[in-house]
Amino acid sequence: MLIALYRVTIVFITSLLLIDISMAMTVRGEASIVTVPIVVNTSSFTSEIYVHNPQTTSVIYAVTYYGADGTANPGSVTCPNITVGATTTTQFSLAGLCPSLVGSAFGRLMIAENDTSNKPFSVYERVNAAGGDGFSVEGFPIGELATGGANVVSWINGLKRQAAAPGYQTNCFMASLAEATTITYGLRTANNAVLGTDKTLVLAANQYLRILDIFANVGASAGDYSNVRATFKSNNSASYLAFCTVQNNTTFDADFRIAKVDDPSPTTADQSRQFLSTIAVTAGATKDLAGNVLPTVHYPGVQHNWAFYARHPDRISCALSAVTPSGEGEVQLVDPSGTPVAGGACLTSFSEVNLGEKSTRNSGVNGRWQVKVGGCNGVDITAYTLMCSSGNGTSTFTFGGARAAEF
Repeated sequence: MLIALYRVTIVFITSLLLIDISMAMTVRGEASIVTVPIVVNTSSFTSEIYVHNPQTTSVIYAVTYYGADGTANPGSVTCPNITVGATTTTQFSLAGLCPSLVGSAFGRLMIAENDTSNKPFSVYERVNAAGGDGFSVEGFPIGELATGGANVVSWINGLKRQAAAPGYQTNCFMASLAEATTITYGLRTANNAVLGTDKTLVLAANQYLRILDIFANVGASAGDYSNVRATFKSNNSASYLAFCTVQNNTTFDADFRIAKVDDPSPTTADQSRQFLSTIAVTAGATKDLAGNVLPTVHYPGVQHNWAFYARHPDRISCALSAVTPSGEGEVQLVDPSGTPVAGGACLTSFSEVNLGEKSTRNSGVNGRWQVKVGGCNGVDITAYTLMCSSGNGTSTFTFGGARAAEF
């Protein structure tokens, strides 16, 4: 039976991942501010930009273009506002959105809804080569473009350089957003050996830089390369963009690969999406990090419930350690409907458990799960450490209350 804990202090030690720069394309594409990492209007490539307004009224959007260094339009260019009708999608060219641009233009685009209330929208872009080939680029919600903190590594896989026809060239792009940052970047072989020399790039706020042939840029030896990984690391927690294109030098089509944050990364700091949570409970204070009040007196027969939101299908494991008295803890995972999923009476851990397919839990909706912790065999435990890991990441664990033992 579960017994309540006496006085507790909660310390969260988290190893977190962002989706970084969220950094992967996601089905969650709507936001109030959306950035398109690359837009172009040159003799080789042009952009088709699609803005979708899901609202039941028309919405006005503010548009800002940030040109790359070395182009005819470097830095910030404010473009005219655009209006998209209710529940419609409007197609634009870069020249149509920003008619003041001159000559060849490439950079990034930021579009923000210009309303007094929150009206999320989405953006999609097709970059077309002169011959009709091209690649797709999603518009990224601005909040998804985050590094996860200073010195967190992000990466891009599968880069190559090839001289023989059709010829492949890898070009990489780095851009700061509204804050200055310093980025260290480099190339790694399949065995993680350094190619050439890592380089450091200092970017002012809203600066955008293109690096043609990243292999030559870092000083890699002459010749062909395949299965190469690019790495990027900032010196602060400012958001930035990093992506590469692998270009076919015969038809000039290319692809788009945005950098993804390394997993796991113990120095990241996104409490909305934790991949490893360690909760240390000891005698002392009376609140968790979310300000939830914890029990301050002894309640025999009461368990602790830790609440969090999960994204299923996923796999979660949890374990108790440092239990006082030793070996007397127990832990159980419960789904949003109250159904036990793993763990149980006098079990101090459960190995990776599948949360089930989407429709099998909470009608397919990501919901509020619980981990229940207490003492085994009627023993009062006064301290424990709970550690849980998740493949998709969860919200921060918060104290969900103390109640009569349920298992």
